[in-house]
Amino acid sequence: MFATALTKEGAKVTIAEFNGETGAQAAKPSVKLLDITLEDMEVPWKTGPVASLFFMQACVPHIIDSNYGRIINLCSDTGIEGMPTFGAYGSAKESIRSLTRVAAREFGEYGITVNVVSPGALTPAAKRWMESLPKNDGASATRSSR
Repeated sequence: MFATALTKEGAKVTIAEFNGETGAQAAKPSVKLLDITLEDMEVPWKTGPVASLFFMQACVPHIIDSNYGRIINLCSDTGIEGMPTFGAYGSAKESIRSLTRVAAREFGEYGITVNVVSPGALTPAAKRWMESLPKNDGASATRSSR
């Protein structure tokens, strides 16, 4: 989503939000690290950090003209938690977090704030899914308390 609007005071507000293609990422089965192939890595990386980068590159030139704007990228706690069988997905999501920090520092001089949000809702269905994940070496599939 890329939106520009005028406030009633006439100020221009520009917001860009990008979530990648989580459907494509979720379509890939979870794979243990020793079994991950290049193909397993490509889907979450192309639709996650690479797409986030291209999205920011497309939006920022338009936001710079305003000398004010907001970019919001979405990631996941999957990378933070180190969930078993989520190496490809988790590493891509952590890359979005890192890419966002770099973008915040580079675009700040133009009045652009860049943040990353790790949304999550522990619905009954999500809880059942998390409880069904394999437990390896004491790793936990619980949402962090951050």
